[in-house]
Amino acid sequence: MERCVSIQNTIVPNGNNGNRNRSTRTKKSVGGKILKKEVSGKAMAVEITSKTMKLTNKEISALLNKSVEVRYKYSIKRIADADCLWTIFSSDGSYCLIANNGYQMFPIWPFKEYVEIYLGGKAVGYDVVSIDLNKFENEVIDIIYGNNFSIAVFPVSDDDSGKIVDLDTFVKDLSVELENYR
Repeated sequence: MERCVSIQNTIVPNGNNGNRNRSTRTKKSVGGKILKKEVSGKAMAVEITSKTMKLTNKEISALLNKSVEVRYKYSIKRIADADCLWTIFSSDGSYCLIANNGYQMFPIWPFKEYVEIYLGGKAVGYDVVSIDLNKFENEVIDIIYGNNFSIAVFPVSDDDSGKIVDLDTFVKDLSVELENYR
């Protein structure tokens, strides 16, 4: 069974190269980066710092059996802390989607290990890739928005696609968590 559907990473909303009518406010950055994004009228501008994190086998095992809500909150916290998220990329240079009940969703995880477990070694021709929050802001959000994809946060199997959220919800929740790093 195919778990991923390739989408070209050049897709943008309405053929306008992602230049939707939006405004962002600039904040000064001291020792970090500024993440700015407006999605459906909501500006997102917070300072974040990059950190390296180590994942233990105990943490991996514990999270795989938790509810989608617990995995979602964990993911938001860890993505904010690490300044990146993980997803699947095909060998032809495309982001991948997962399909469930007729919906196509952009999958994300807080760490590489969880993506590898999800794929289970069965995804020949796919790579696990890290996306820093700047790239997510400048490239991936436009793909998700332009195609009206949902986001599948921390899927663990074909039967458990993780917490399914719209882009606005994900950006809002991540923005709230990123405020802790100001």
